[in-house]
Amino acid sequence: MQQIYGLLPRILGQGTSVLLVEQDVSQALKVADRVHCLLEGRVALAGRPSELTAAQVEQAYFGLARAGGGAA
Repeated sequence: MQQIYGLLPRILGQGTSVLLVEQDVSQALKVADRVHCLLEGRVALAGRPSELTAAQVEQAYFGLARAGGGAA
């Protein structure tokens, strides 16, 4: 997997779009322009990594936002 992350800057630099599905949230946030956290097939959180807090991502990832009545 590290090999893919090493190649991503070159791939993106050539203008190619990449859809990355990753469970390692911290690793994905390092390379993403946009983040979409899915929960049960629906977008639970979306935005640019710089706009999202770790707590928001954690809540979306584990379904806590929905369970607590919050929406993202």
